[in-house]
Amino acid sequence: MSDIQNNSATSYSSRALLHRLIMVYLRPQSRRIGMALLLMAVAAAATGASAQLLDPAIKYLFIEKNPRMLVVIPFAVFAVMAIKAAASYGDNVIMNYVGRRIVSDTQISMFERLMHADIGWLRQNHSGKLISHFLNDAVLMREAVTRSITGIGKDFLSLVFLFGVMIYQDPVMTAISLLVLPPVVLFVRQLSRRLRK
Repeated sequence: MSDIQNNSATSYSSRALLHRLIMVYLRPQSRRIGMALLLMAVAAAATGASAQLLDPAIKYLFIEKNPRMLVVIPFAVFAVMAIKAAASYGDNVIMNYVGRRIVSDTQISMFERLMHADIGWLRQNHSGKLISHFLNDAVLMREAVTRSITGIGKDFLSLVFLFGVMIYQDPVMTAISLLVLPPVVLFVRQLSRRLRK
């Protein structure tokens, strides 16, 4: 029996599939993924820095009306936004390359196994189903990988940096918000469920 038949007959657990995905498709791209994560960290830090710049902007420009800060603060905001844009562009380019590389590697691997498949097995499986695996499933795998890495990298790190800014600016208000927000979220959730019914 061919490899593709053996693989189709084998039931993989989610952990086994994840391990195979990491070892076969992500491990060869580990350097590029590491570079993308570094750029995501830079973009997340720039997000935190832009939030931190709001405090001196309000204090020196609107309250104290310091004319010297009319040059310094806008330049600082521009520099932070430029760094964030460059880092975001860089990680998007790298992750798009990694995603397309995963799609091409997956399709090459599927084609090689298909070439060694048994004729009887090929007759049992409709050609449209095989084409769907080649086109749609590989692209879905790319989307899952790139979105999960982006979610872990950029979104999580942005949350960490913004939380750090909150603690730095007002630790008491941060503690109060951490105590008050979870019950409010639960209440709104229950209320929305009741309204739907």
